[in-house]
Amino acid sequence: MSGFSTTGSSILNNIEALPRSLLLWRATTHWLGGMGIVVLLVAVLPALGFNAVRVMEAEAPGPSVDRITPHISRTAKTLWLIYLGLTVIEILLLVIAGMPLFDAVCHAFATMATGGFGTKNTSLAYYNSGFIDWVVTIFMFLAATNFTLHYRLLRGNVRDIWKDTEFKVYFMIFAVSSLIIAGDLLHTGVYRNFGESLRFSSFQVSSILSTTGFATADFGKWPAVSQTILFLLMFIGGCAGSTGGGIKVIRIVVLFKMAVTEMRYVVNPRGVYTIFLGDRALRKNVIYDIAALVFLYFAFFFLSVIVISFTGVDILTSTTAVMANLGNIGPGLGKVGPAFNYAFFPWWAKLWLSFAMLVGRLEVYTVLVLFSRKFWRSF
Repeated sequence: MSGFSTTGSSILNNIEALPRSLLLWRATTHWLGGMGIVVLLVAVLPALGFNAVRVMEAEAPGPSVDRITPHISRTAKTLWLIYLGLTVIEILLLVIAGMPLFDAVCHAFATMATGGFGTKNTSLAYYNSGFIDWVVTIFMFLAATNFTLHYRLLRGNVRDIWKDTEFKVYFMIFAVSSLIIAGDLLHTGVYRNFGESLRFSSFQVSSILSTTGFATADFGKWPAVSQTILFLLMFIGGCAGSTGGGIKVIRIVVLFKMAVTEMRYVVNPRGVYTIFLGDRALRKNVIYDIAALVFLYFAFFFLSVIVISFTGVDILTSTTAVMANLGNIGPGLGKVGPAFNYAFFPWWAKLWLSFAMLVGRLEVYTVLVLFSRKFWRSF
């Protein structure tokens, strides 16, 4: 579940003791689950006889699936080709940086899927390479960007990228968070200079925001301000239409605009207000769907925190353990920080967290609808 849901949570204490076959299999489950097995099926088997759009919407992250070509099967093929191309480019760059080919393949699979499974016990900190850190930072950022924007970039539509509201907010969150944490790390003396602080802060911000879960440092020992920002980033996640998990930036933007609109309505009840994303007006049913999904997301989050608290762990561990698995991130804080894993949890807690991974990856509705009587009566 951790692999196919691209969560990256582990219960293994010695990764390096595993044979290469299992390490590659772990990475492959990430890579397949990243873009989505259903999307792959739609791409290679377009004549299955089902509603491909509805099925893709059920698995693809985000409020809706953007068609970048007239046919949904061709759209799926294009997405997978972009996904494959970025993976190959990252493998080449990691090999140039000095990483062994096998490790480069595994880490590229995990990066582009925003998964987080590595081949070393200390994750990417093992290589202690600034070049490797920056390569992975950039590709984690790209993997959590809407793949529709990658397609537009390849077609030379650079202006469309900077007109995209979600991408602008996503970039600002990444940049501001990285700078604040870098300043905090430098101020508290964790690192010697700003360049080194920025290297580690931007990597960790990209890792948490994209829900990849790689680590180059034990951020559980970082100052309180840095940990707080990383904790808040766990609730956001990547962009819609990416391989990232979490609530998604677009939903945060819509809810913020919804709150502002409601305040304007309180001031002027006779006004007629519409929520826009760029030049596109959002329908009310889309806004209601987003609000309902976020409510269910947090409802399941709070329920899961209560369930995990029965294991006797502290509130920081239980909260971040749930957030890290529901958001498909991997490492949390406390006893599930980057220097630890989930092996100490009892079997029933592991099963619940595995269920949380599924709920987060399929974005709540698709899983929780299985517990509805009306769903089963429809058969």
